[in-house]
Formats: sequence, C-alpha cells, structure tokens
Amino acid sequence: MQKTGSFKIRGVANQFARRPKGGHFVTMSAGNYGKAFAYASKHYGSKGKVVMPETAPLSRSVLIQVGSPWTDYR
Repeated sequence: MQKTGSFKIRGVANQFARRPKGGHFVTMSAGNYGKAFAYASKHYGSKGKVVMPETAPLSRSVLIQVGSPWTDYR
C-alpha cells in the first residue's frame, strides 16, 4: 500500500533521494503530487513549499499541511 494513497510517492521519493539532504524545494500542486511531496519532504528531512491555487479545496490544503510540518502551502 502506498503511504499517500497514490503512486506519486515513488517518483517524488526518487527525486528527493537524488538531492542533497536538508535542501529547500518548491512544487506546484493541489493534488496527489503535492501530498506525496509533503510526505517525502518530511521523510527526507527537507523543507518544501507546495504552491496551490486559491481555488484548491480546503480539505486538500489540510492534507498537504499535515503531511509535513515543514511544508508551507499557499
């Protein structure tokens, strides 16, 4: 079972594994990629920002924020 409920975590984790630890990363997503990004940033000890459109559902914003305490979302 995928931790984030989709297979996006596999690609995101691969990207994080190839970068220096403790880096700062930014992505734009209000979907499963944003959720996987937040989870991976917490797992790899990196700081990240998920940029989301203002029209994104509040429930999705909360899921992404809970995924990582270091992830800032807009």
